[in-house]
Formats: sequence, C-alpha cells, structure tokens
Amino acid sequence: MRGLELLGYPVGRSYPGTDMYRCLGDAVDGGAAGPGVLVTHNCQAANGTSGGPAVRAGVVAGVVSSSSPLREPAGFTVLTRLTPRPFGRLLARADHVMRH
Repeated sequence: MRGLELLGYPVGRSYPGTDMYRCLGDAVDGGAAGPGVLVTHNCQAANGTSGGPAVRAGVVAGVVSSSSPLREPAGFTVLTRLTPRPFGRLLARADHVMRH
C-alpha cells in the first residue's frame, strides 16, 4: 500500500503535543502477524501517536498500534486495519449515528 500518511499529536521530549506529526510512507500486509495488520518500514510513528489515523487517498485505512523508537534506522510501525471484517458493524453504526 503506497502513500500511507500517519498522523498524530505526540507528546515527549521533542514533541509538545500541540503540533501535528505527519509521516508519509508505504505499508505491507502483515498477515503473518495476524489478520488486519499493516506494517510500514519507511515511516515511523512518534511516541504518543497510538490510535492516530493512517490515511490513504483521503480515507482512514487504519490506526497506529505500535512503533519502534524513531532513532532506530530499521524501524517500523504496526497499524491495525479498519476493514469491514473486524470493524464493519462499528463503522456502520457510527455512520448511522452521524446521519441522524
């Protein structure tokens, strides 16, 4: 999956929690790690961005679950996919509530 954008408002030594962190990279299916998992090796999420969106083509494709420290040159980020299988009912309910 090319062109995946990780977004969040991390808090830590280098991040005040008020500035949006943005990282643009690519992700691969992490099928061996479990269903609905994406892994990116060229875009690492900063500490505190867990739960932040992973956006592709204007659509939220997943959420940040965990990441290696930014200082690791061979780092990664694990994302939970928002696919119909695990999240379909939740997303349908949210759509229904927002429309009414």
